[in-house]
Amino acid sequence: PIASVHGEAYEYYDVLLRMHSSLGGEGILPTELIFVAEQSGLILQIDRWVITQAVLTAAEKYKAGQLVHFFVRLSGASLSDATLLPWLQQLLADKSLPPATIIFDVPHTVVSQRLTDTQHFMSYIKVLGCRFALRDFDDKPDTLQLLNSLAVDFVKIKGSLVQGLTQDSENLTAIRTILKTVHRQNKLVIAPFVEDADKL
Repeated sequence: PIASVHGEAYEYYDVLLRMHSSLGGEGILPTELIFVAEQSGLILQIDRWVITQAVLTAAEKYKAGQLVHFFVRLSGASLSDATLLPWLQQLLADKSLPPATIIFDVPHTVVSQRLTDTQHFMSYIKVLGCRFALRDFDDKPDTLQLLNSLAVDFVKIKGSLVQGLTQDSENLTAIRTILKTVHRQNKLVIAPFVEDADKL
């Protein structure tokens, strides 16, 4: 779940994928899973499976009168997949789901490497009514510059900045810079790893 610091009553969730392991424990780490999926070419199928599950779950809740919003992580390969967008449009239409409930979530490093593909993808999903988030956002000039090239809806602060917030004044300065820049453009900011009152 993603909570509002202002106590606003809405339901936003991160959709996270985990793979079980026959060895037990916490399963296969996401970094290992994604690396193998990208190397084997399976990442496109995994992305579509996750999108489908998110849409099905959101549609089921919507029919029951509950409006939820899901952040769905997307790979760089999917940003370049020309067949994804018409497939997505059909999926949303088939399930009669308000498109704004689906928010595509991509790391800023991937977006930087695939800027043209991202701009095309974003222009299409905006027409559909879906939204877009930049993840792992930091205060580096090239990262902040992305906001001038992309009409993103949400910015997710880099987790390590928040995790070290109470121990490192530089992290606080970085977060203030991010907030100032992002709020100036009327975009919403999400901070991960806010796990105690001090960080809040």
